[in-house]
Amino acid sequence: MAPIVLTRSSISSLKNVLRPHFSAVKSSHLSECIAYALGYRSHAALLAAVEPGNAQVTTALDPQRLRARLQSLDYQVMAEVDIERLCSAVSGIVASDTDDGRTVKVREFERLIEMMMDDDSRSRQPFNWADAFCVAHEAKALGLLSTREDAELLIETAVRITSTPAREIREDVLLSLKSREFLDSRSAQVFANLCNKLGPTKAARRVGISIQTLDKLIGGGWSGPLFQHMPVSAATIKKARAFLATNPEI
Repeated sequence: MAPIVLTRSSISSLKNVLRPHFSAVKSSHLSECIAYALGYRSHAALLAAVEPGNAQVTTALDPQRLRARLQSLDYQVMAEVDIERLCSAVSGIVASDTDDGRTVKVREFERLIEMMMDDDSRSRQPFNWADAFCVAHEAKALGLLSTREDAELLIETAVRITSTPAREIREDVLLSLKSREFLDSRSAQVFANLCNKLGPTKAARRVGISIQTLDKLIGGGWSGPLFQHMPVSAATIKKARAFLATNPEI
C-alpha cells in the first residue's frame, strides 16, 4: 500500500471511497477500522494526530489490519478489495514521493511499541518514558535508529500509536541515539541460554570475550518483552554477531 498523507480531509476521502465496499459496517465502526489499519489504536487517536499545528504524518493503510479489526467487531470479512487502487483515485490521499525505507522503519517501530503495549505485565499502564527508552534501545540494536531523523520518526510513531505527548519521551529516545552499541533482545537471549548451559566461564571462552563483557551482553534484564540493554563497544557487538552467524545451531 502506498504511503498516505494524513489530514482530516484525506481521512474523510478515504472513508468515502471505502464506504461502498463495506456498506454493512456501521459508520463509526468503519472509522475505527480505518484508524487501526493506519496504525492507530482508535479513531480519536487518529484525529488527535492530525490536529492543526502537528507535524505532517505519512503512513500506509494495511488491508490485513483493516480486515482483522472488522473481524474483531464481528463483521464478516469482505471479499478482496483493491484498496490501493481506490485510494490512488482520490487526489491528495496517496503521497507523491514513496520512501520504502521509511515505511519499513515505521512498521518495525510500530511492532516494537505494540509489543510493549500488549505485554501482560503492564496492567494497562500507559506508555511512558521508560518504555520509550527500552524501545529506542532495541531499535538501535536492530539498526533502525542511527540518525536524528530516525529518532524523530520513532517519536512520531509512538505519539501516533500511544497518544503519549512527544515531550514526555523525546529526551529518552535521543539519549538512546547517543548511546554506545547494543545487542538486540533475541541475540541477548541466545547468549543468556548459552551461559545457563555452559556456565559463564566456558560461555565467555567459547564466544571469545571476557566474563565481564558477556555479563554486559546479558546482564541488563528484561522489561516486558524487550531486553534492557547495556552498552558495549562496537567491536564487541561485531564479535557477538559473528559468533551467532557462525553458530546458528545455538
